Amino acid sequence: MNKLLKTVSGDRYILLARLSALVWLVIGLVTTILDIKFAWITPTMFFILGFASLMDAICNELYRIILLLEKRAG
Repeated sequence: MNKLLKTVSGDRYILLARLSALVWLVIGLVTTILDIKFAWITPTMFFILGFASLMDAICNELYRIILLLEKRAG
């Protein structure tokens, strides 16, 4: 479990989460502007995926802050 938390709170993972959020939001904007649907996936689903990726990046940054504060305190 500790190895998983170290991997998820790494710089590369957070960068990947930010980039995927940007990609999903751009795809959502393009599909909204062009009024396109891919099978059953609507533009709203792309926005939801983008915001979920942003929340992932934010939660990982908060976890890193908590680890830093715990390291300083103890």
